Amino acid sequence: EVTGNAYVCGNAWVSGNAQVTENAEVCGKANVCGSAGVAGNAQVYGNARVAGNAKVCGKAQVYGKAELTENAKVCGNARVYGNARVRGNAEKCRGLMRTLLRRIGQALNKSRRNTRQ
Repeated sequence: EVTGNAYVCGNAWVSGNAQVTENAEVCGKANVCGSAGVAGNAQVYGNARVAGNAKVCGKAQVYGKAELTENAKVCGNARVYGNARVRGNAEKCRGLMRTLLRRIGQALNKSRRNTRQ
């Protein structure tokens, strides 16, 4: 369902119980399906996919071949792009996910170095 000033353009599609509301945009070949939602001034474009109960809100952007599934939430000014996958109950707001992933990567690298010694 597309409501408010939201719009879907290009070859993008919205299916199932998915909702695109307010001023949100879904363009390109993007896919919003299941019970997913895109709201506020959020943008989903390129070949991005938002599925399950995932939500994109605020001024967030999901693009490229990025995928949000399950109960993932992207909000604020956050961006998810490239081949990124956000799933489960993960939340990405204002760059938080990038910081967490960098710290996890650093911890894994440290662990690997310690294992080799």
